[in-house]
Amino acid sequence: MIKLPIDDILPAFAASLEEFSSFILKASPGSGKTTRLPPLLAKHLKGKIIVLEPRRLAAKMSATRIAEEQNLTLGKEIGYSFRYESVFSEDTQILFMTEGTFLRKFEFDPELKDIAAIVIDEFHERHLETDVILSLIRSLQEKKTRLKLVVMSATIETGPLINYLENPKTFDLDIPLYPLEIKYLENVPSILNQALEKKVFLAIKDYWNTEGDILVFLAGMGEINKVMNALGEYQEYALILHGDLSPEEQKKAVNPSSKRKIILSTNIAESSVTISGVRIVIDGGTHREASYSPWSGLKHLLDKKISQSSCIQRSGRAAREGKGYCFRLYAKMDFESRPFEINPEIDRSDLSETMLYLTSLPLKIKWFHQPRKEFIELAMDTLKAIGAIEENKLTDIGHEMLKYHLPPRISRTLVAAKNADKETKTELLNHLARWVSPLDSKRFMKRLSFFLNQTGTEKKDIAYYYLMGMWEQTVQFKSDLTKGITLKGEQLKRQLHGQDEFLLALEVNHRHEIESSLPIEPDWFYDISPFPLKELQHCLFDEKRNRISVTETVQLGILKISENTIPLQFDRMGADLKEKILTISEKRIERFFQALKDNHQWHRLLYIPTTIS
Repeated sequence: MIKLPIDDILPAFAASLEEFSSFILKASPGSGKTTRLPPLLAKHLKGKIIVLEPRRLAAKMSATRIAEEQNLTLGKEIGYSFRYESVFSEDTQILFMTEGTFLRKFEFDPELKDIAAIVIDEFHERHLETDVILSLIRSLQEKKTRLKLVVMSATIETGPLINYLENPKTFDLDIPLYPLEIKYLENVPSILNQALEKKVFLAIKDYWNTEGDILVFLAGMGEINKVMNALGEYQEYALILHGDLSPEEQKKAVNPSSKRKIILSTNIAESSVTISGVRIVIDGGTHREASYSPWSGLKHLLDKKISQSSCIQRSGRAAREGKGYCFRLYAKMDFESRPFEINPEIDRSDLSETMLYLTSLPLKIKWFHQPRKEFIELAMDTLKAIGAIEENKLTDIGHEMLKYHLPPRISRTLVAAKNADKETKTELLNHLARWVSPLDSKRFMKRLSFFLNQTGTEKKDIAYYYLMGMWEQTVQFKSDLTKGITLKGEQLKRQLHGQDEFLLALEVNHRHEIESSLPIEPDWFYDISPFPLKELQHCLFDEKRNRISVTETVQLGILKISENTIPLQFDRMGADLKEKILTISEKRIERFFQALKDNHQWHRLLYIPTTIS
């Protein structure tokens, strides 16, 4: 087994396990922390070791590498688990998992009974799940004092973690394996403004006579396809590495080969064990960052510049087996102006799914990074509005929603449709897949196949079920059929012509235009639970015309669902009642209506009026 820099500090790490519960490990890229530390923990601790990775490929490659180095059997002593693929058994002592998979495990085992240690790898990426997991484990440590926590990354800012973890043992290993030469584009507009595919082609041409495979970091499949088509004579060497590829296709890219490779990759290759043969990195400088629709709360991916820490992570892939070269396709001034770390996802997320999950746990969370108060309040208001939470506890609906692992509005829609017939469920699921997961609709359908297997006979329009989870996204159109108003008073435009008075706006763009919608029927509002409609009454007294009229209005927020006016003849009332009406300004509203009830039993006037004029 090849000696790695991490090996020099492992004895000291083992010696500190008895005294400390929390550890911070900052170690250079390629130092061996991901593959050497978990076996050490397994050797000295009683219980399972869970290692959390931000991506599926990293989890799989790391487990496979340890199995090879330690002569272990993959699926027996060591394994991995993530959505759509798991290789482990009851005897597995070291288990690599993605963060999302671990949260689902924690939901069913919040005490982590058989777990001795949790290792959070690549902490610098700061996904929402990363912050939630760190906060949960730290909170659990106060109850389960023997549980060990290791937080590690090559580019971690240790100060905030040291304060939060309260006296952790810290290891800092800054020993680059081999020299690394970094090159930037000239700060000249004509060079910087070239098409990305041209920049990549010229960079490959520049390094083609330099030994080693070439790893190109690109934002997504769109960029990968453009670069692939522009490679010309280099195209025969090109392979793609992307999270949605099959395991076989991923192996072609990462496994050693006698033929030189150009690996076109997303940031999936940023957090994984060494890809053998890579000596040259070409960094496009961008990635797809999670953003959330302010309208629907659904996650979207936007192209953003990566942080300095991610730049360092990427360049470090080149110098793990010999002298490395990194060509950053942006100016040095650009690099220096970037923040060292990205803004944590928890500061820009819709927290409704997170709060639904945390409310289900018998554990009060101790946050590492406190979410913004208004984000938590908005999330809780959403959950209350769709019936998932009542008095800060999960309702039966909320418990049902948890099993879907989807944004709450979507899971509430599926809960509402649980009694629908199979044809309706299939139509609904297909529509959801095209909207929520257009690039991965087949997997979306596969993951929710259990929803289709629930028996039911109800047959309604799929818009009806959407409304049960998204009624707050209702838009009403009156005389101007192109402009509508939301229940909070926001004006929206309809992109397509239509005659429907009510629409459920699934998605709205930054120009306040409805991009995706479904027509809804007013009668459906009465089936929403919890009941969101308000019945208001306005009484108008006309002494000259001897008439009183009562207008009853049913509203959803500020939207008028229905309105009905009842005229009543004043001269048909008794003298006593007339007196009460004439002196209404001096009487309590409650007494006025009690008189109406006592004298005439007007069953439609059972509510106290909002206004009387």
